[in-house]
Amino acid sequence: MIFCACSPAGTAPAPNTTFETPFTIAYPGATAELSIVSDLPGMLRLVGYSGSDFVNGTVQVSNRDWTPKIEIKDGKVSLVQAKIKAADSQNSTNLWKLRVSDNQSFRLDIRNSQAEGHWNFSGLPITDLYAELGTAKNAFTFDEPNPTIMRQCELRCSTGDVILEGILNAACQNMVIKALKGSLTLRFGEKEILQNLKVTIEGGAGTINISVPGDVPARVTPTGKNQVNPGDGISKVESKGSVNTYETAIYPETPSKAIEISILGGSGIIYLNPLP
Repeated sequence: MIFCACSPAGTAPAPNTTFETPFTIAYPGATAELSIVSDLPGMLRLVGYSGSDFVNGTVQVSNRDWTPKIEIKDGKVSLVQAKIKAADSQNSTNLWKLRVSDNQSFRLDIRNSQAEGHWNFSGLPITDLYAELGTAKNAFTFDEPNPTIMRQCELRCSTGDVILEGILNAACQNMVIKALKGSLTLRFGEKEILQNLKVTIEGGAGTINISVPGDVPARVTPTGKNQVNPGDGISKVESKGSVNTYETAIYPETPSKAIEISILGGSGIIYLNPLP
């Protein structure tokens, strides 16, 4: 079921007028995928909820033409916002408030080129996550455990800052991040490690901040010529050739479940367990 309520066609918007579209989208089938595509500045917010519908929420925009189109095909739900010239979107409203159900596992695809993104995935059963991020800040939060296994998380960053909080709750097996000019912050949280996690970061010019609890086995291996500043709970171990490795003290004792982080190249400074 899809419900949309738009303003009447042919009505010229008054100054500061906004158009709000509520929508409700049922699960598209036994397997589900959600795709979110936005090419405008603004704010995108997503949280989980316990409801029978796959997605619901509202989008508030300054121009009716910016209202995302809803496409459903082969188990995939897409919310796609039309491409608009940047000059046409200045000082305008583009606010998404989305709720996604935790009733059924799903894949998530985000392509957000200009808007600030607040993605609260706490308790959501996400099996695969792909995100192309742009010029604004994007923050991903995992305050509660993922009830399923996230096989792959791939983030392609740009000039905006990117923050991931509570990564251990994501129950992720493999994380691939392409950094660029924006800063990248990875905070793994204080939770118990659920399984092995391999993180590969292709470094850029931006700063990389990594925080891992001292009681979680973790190893960080930068292969470039980055300046590395280790903080409390993590230290440099014996170098192998020109490659330095940094480990938490517990890493050699518990090899069955660990975080393995490789940082490939880049020129930004790397901070390990930086002060708050």
